[in-house]
Amino acid sequence: KIEYYRPRTRDLNTQQQEFIKNKILDFEETLTFNPGDPLSDKFHPIGFIDYWLLQEFSRNNEGYTRSQYWYTKGVEEDYRLHMAPVWDFNHSFGGVLREFKYWSSVVFFAVSNLWYKIIANREFQEQVVKRWQGYVDQGGEYQEGLRDNVFNPQRLMLQIDSIRDQFVKNFAVDRDYARWFRSENQNFETDLIYFKRWVLTRL
Repeated sequence: KIEYYRPRTRDLNTQQQEFIKNKILDFEETLTFNPGDPLSDKFHPIGFIDYWLLQEFSRNNEGYTRSQYWYTKGVEEDYRLHMAPVWDFNHSFGGVLREFKYWSSVVFFAVSNLWYKIIANREFQEQVVKRWQGYVDQGGEYQEGLRDNVFNPQRLMLQIDSIRDQFVKNFAVDRDYARWFRSENQNFETDLIYFKRWVLTRL
């Protein structure tokens, strides 16, 4: 199912909707389950690699269904499909499933064949490893992997603490409790400790 957000469906004529739909279907048809096939040139792999890493890091059970945005810059400027910013993490980071092991793209029941084809591709897998671990480029320079910066445990803990301080300073926790249902099992500081432990264990 394809949904249009910007422009909205009502602002697109039939020809424009069909163009976008056919672009996605064409991309899917270029993918196969053969791991040795060349990686499709119809999408921007780095965006999809970063997206996959974040979904798996957070063990997000909704990351491969409707909760993803793709976009295209146009045929002449850049004909490829790109991954848009991520969202919808209420089923992630142990919030629903406490288990910190396994791959979301493997155990979740609603992953599309398109994602299975992407993940199965050997070239995609190799790029995932390089993006995560880092690599030495052709000039002999080491290029940092995401585990060295974005997913660095110490950096993540500092960022979580910073966000926590902003929540407390601006009474966000109290306002959230006032607006939404609060059970006797909820405690912000206790849940925060659990969240940080879950993140460190997942890494």
